[in-house]
Amino acid sequence: MGISEICFLLIQGKVVNVTSRPDMLDYSLIDDNNDFQVAVGCINEFGKAEVVDVAAEAYPTPGCVYWIVSSDLDGYNRMIGITGSMAEFVQGRLCIYLRQGRFHDLCCLPQLITIRGDK
Repeated sequence: MGISEICFLLIQGKVVNVTSRPDMLDYSLIDDNNDFQVAVGCINEFGKAEVVDVAAEAYPTPGCVYWIVSSDLDGYNRMIGITGSMAEFVQGRLCIYLRQGRFHDLCCLPQLITIRGDK
């Protein structure tokens, strides 16, 4: 048995949602005020579910006035203005990575996306 296609897991204390594409994750199931992650996983060659790596982490801060973001697309600790929600931002970045084919090789995933609120 080989390794299955990848899947994306939305995690907030526990796995909240799993889907084959990051744009299909149901972010409405999480609390926007608490930390969350998106992980990349698969069914391994032994038929077991396996989390390969964390693709994104978000750390909301109540009353924040800007976000600090690190990713392959944004650079390291870039300050950006708040537009939409952290979930929308993470979803957008993951979709860009997916379109670029950056999730095809589970041994060579893109840099972790981190986003945190700051005052």
